[in-house]
Amino acid sequence: MVSIEIWRSRIGCYLGSRRTRNCLDNHFLKCTSLHFKLLALHVVAILLVIGNIESNPGPGFIYLCQDKLCGFSTLDVKTHVSHQKIHKSSSNFRFKCPVPTCSYSFNNYQAAYQHVHTIHCNTSVSMGSSGSMQGSSTLYMCSVKEECLGKTFYSQKDICHHAINHLANNEGMPLPCPLQCIVERTNRTPVFNKESVLRSHLSIKHKGWKSKFNVKEAAVTTTEINQPSVSNENRTESLDIDAEGHDVFFDAEDSSTDEVFTFENAISSVAKFYLMLEGELFLPTSTVQNISQYITFLSELTQIKTEQALRNELRQLNLTPEKTDQIVKRILIADPMFACHHKHCAGPSLTSDTLRRKYYKGNFGYVDVTEINVCPRDLEARQFAHYIDVKKTLDVILKDDDVRKQINESFSQPSSDPDLIDDYTKGSLHSSDGNGRSKYIDLLFFIDAFNMKLMIPQFVFSSHPGVYMTILNLKPHNRAKLDAMNLVMLVQEKFLEACCHRKYNVSCSHMRCFKKIIRDLNALFEEGVMCGGEHIKVRLKFTVGDSLGAHQVGGLLRNFSKSKYFCRFCEITRDMFLGSSRSLGPKRTVVNYNSHVRRLMLKRQAGLLVDSHRGIRFGSVLNSIKGYHVASPGLPPCLGHDVFEGAATWDLRFIIDHFISKKWFTLDDFVQRLKMFKCKGHDTANKPKSISKKNKKGDKNQKGLGLHAVQVWFILRMLPFIVGDKIRDKNDPVWQFYLKLKQLTEYICAPKLTKGQIEEMRVLISNYMAARTELKLKCKPKHHFIMHYPDLYLECGPLIHLWGMRFESMHSIFKRIATLAKKFINVTLTMARKYQLRLAYQSTGPLFQTGTVLSKSCSKLSELSITPATQAVILNQFSKEAIVAEDVHLNGQIFKKGDWVLFGYQIANSVISLGQIVLIICDGPDVRFVFQSATAIARRSLGLYEIIENENENRIMMEAASVESLPPQPVSKIFTQM
Repeated sequence: MVSIEIWRSRIGCYLGSRRTRNCLDNHFLKCTSLHFKLLALHVVAILLVIGNIESNPGPGFIYLCQDKLCGFSTLDVKTHVSHQKIHKSSSNFRFKCPVPTCSYSFNNYQAAYQHVHTIHCNTSVSMGSSGSMQGSSTLYMCSVKEECLGKTFYSQKDICHHAINHLANNEGMPLPCPLQCIVERTNRTPVFNKESVLRSHLSIKHKGWKSKFNVKEAAVTTTEINQPSVSNENRTESLDIDAEGHDVFFDAEDSSTDEVFTFENAISSVAKFYLMLEGELFLPTSTVQNISQYITFLSELTQIKTEQALRNELRQLNLTPEKTDQIVKRILIADPMFACHHKHCAGPSLTSDTLRRKYYKGNFGYVDVTEINVCPRDLEARQFAHYIDVKKTLDVILKDDDVRKQINESFSQPSSDPDLIDDYTKGSLHSSDGNGRSKYIDLLFFIDAFNMKLMIPQFVFSSHPGVYMTILNLKPHNRAKLDAMNLVMLVQEKFLEACCHRKYNVSCSHMRCFKKIIRDLNALFEEGVMCGGEHIKVRLKFTVGDSLGAHQVGGLLRNFSKSKYFCRFCEITRDMFLGSSRSLGPKRTVVNYNSHVRRLMLKRQAGLLVDSHRGIRFGSVLNSIKGYHVASPGLPPCLGHDVFEGAATWDLRFIIDHFISKKWFTLDDFVQRLKMFKCKGHDTANKPKSISKKNKKGDKNQKGLGLHAVQVWFILRMLPFIVGDKIRDKNDPVWQFYLKLKQLTEYICAPKLTKGQIEEMRVLISNYMAARTELKLKCKPKHHFIMHYPDLYLECGPLIHLWGMRFESMHSIFKRIATLAKKFINVTLTMARKYQLRLAYQSTGPLFQTGTVLSKSCSKLSELSITPATQAVILNQFSKEAIVAEDVHLNGQIFKKGDWVLFGYQIANSVISLGQIVLIICDGPDVRFVFQSATAIARRSLGLYEIIENENENRIMMEAASVESLPPQPVSKIFTQM
């Protein structure tokens, strides 16, 4: 009988074994005449029809590495799985399931490996020589000993290891080939009685038997093969241990290892290790160099021992000395660890900091730091600002596929409700400049200074202004991540002050500092940058900072307590503000700003010693950037500095002190409740441990809570939960004032508002300022800035997307770098280089999480016990391979079991419909959520919504597309209910 395998292999789908190919060649070589060849083709066609085999099944499935810079591809599943281990050292790498019908990816290799062995354990996989995955019913059973009868194995590797163990324990026992091959000469299965002979046979006749997809052996019969066969104990076993219990990363005898573990990959892995030490752990350069030298020493020891053992083995083969030396040399120079730590070896060397940075620059997109002398030429001093080329940084970022995708999507966003403002592109500033119809990569700059203790030779505080940037075309939740923020420049503030030795040359100092930035941005505005095969122009859209920093780069007065003109948004005077806190002056525009600068210059040219004109000290150097002006408005407010580190913290201090004075609770009671208050999610990290002590008498409303902005926001939101039961009179004017402040911040921080809701915000601000007047509270310039928020929301879009608090996290990174690096002589250069190494390390993997990502292995839906209410919702809607996850990342948004999601709001009766996540079901690319629905009613006396859960188990199911735009909401209990 002719094997279907023979005929199928001739059309390119299945190469078959070597014996099969030889058999084919012998058969068809005999068909020398044309008649015999035509007859053979007809026979093939008949066999294909009888066997129900497709006429052209095509080539095997090609598995591509998700890292585009890697370029690795393979036809073998096991090779693909092994290759992903190479990327363990890559930043933010996602490990994908290799099964073609499965679309899951995981945060770590262990979860991906365990997923395959639990979810796909019953999917018998046959790997042909071409690497194509095909369903197969082939099982391997041992019938040698009585205790092994009925033992089933899912792969060739498992049955072969099992047979080898038999011979190892009982040498001399006759054992047939476990793969049941046939010797053509005798037409019988060969029998072996030595382990070494069996291993040689498998290596020669069954090449690649170790590369078969390995599923651990399970003691089940053939009738149990369709039932779950992996116990919970097996799922928790170490995933880097082979069937014999040894630690294993790569199999040296595996033929696929040559494809996975190339010499270049090995060098790259070593370089990523060093890059992680410097760019992620921020170890000092000297420490990394010591580690490199010690690795060099260890590699030399390894080479010596390897050479000794190798020569001893080769000596027994009676080889000539020349042949022995040749073999030893070839083997020793093939060691990548030794090669990259010795300059005389071929390939790149990583033995010094200079050579490592050279490798990073050529392979990982490292952008080096440029020094800019900020001192005038007439001064002998050389004091530097450290600048990173904006274009080179963008080139590195734009290599990320998802970044390019988000930028392209920002150019073709579908027109939504024109009354809804949900991003800066909906603001009037973006549409009125005439560029809304053109393609631009918009940049957001953040300028702020941070203080740091320097130990030279004692503790000294040093201030370091920094300039950072992010791409506004990214989605709002992505642009707020640290990975999306990049360094532009660092400088020590004392250098700028030393250069500003005369009264009116502050602008000259700024020009020297920003000259390189201005020149590069103007070049990018004209020439653009390559993105997705086309040149796209780049422009600076906004510059954000605290009020002091914004006024400094904007050329405005910085004395907010005494200056006549203190606002960068309007020309209100201090007398107007003190007369009415709700007053607004004439709006600052590009025209009147430039006019005031010209008048100021004329007065100074005439010899008049004037400090400013209408609040302007000098024309901002940033106005030299094409397409940008500080009065456009190009200096939007920062909510963190104005609201949470300004108005809110002062008001909350007054509110808490008022309740303490009424003896509703004490400060110690408040702090104790704050410590015991239980919260979930991000609130856990934002909860403060305590607040500052009570103000001194006569210092009313001059001191806040002594907390960071996010901590003040936490107190503002959670105050009703913490002390709501202690408020004896809900109509108390101060409590009502708190409710107005809380409602106002909810509008100000909203990620999207309609134009009607923005007008409601304007009314809330007016009522808030009126309440402050009634309580005889002093208003400060930051309260006046809030009066401009409705107009700025209309012009710039949601202000929460432009605030600088997320950039403040960059300060902690630089402080950590300076502390760990222990190098304070030229500290800005050290911080800039270390941060650029961090960017290079990020470039080794994707910048953001996209698609569906699971953080841990999951259970099958069919294995869970589900309540009847849930079963009624999901009945017959999922396949047998559907899994249940504890949490899932959907395009960067994390959803966990137990989270609450808001569905809608009924304005008429102030009722919110929401649901709690009960199940997260993943069925291939399809992700669905099962919710326990509920409603929430407003409790206006506390400024909260109370959840009313349904008595019946009312379950609803929603698709991921309907949920990913609804972020989970924090739910807490009032302190007395905890």
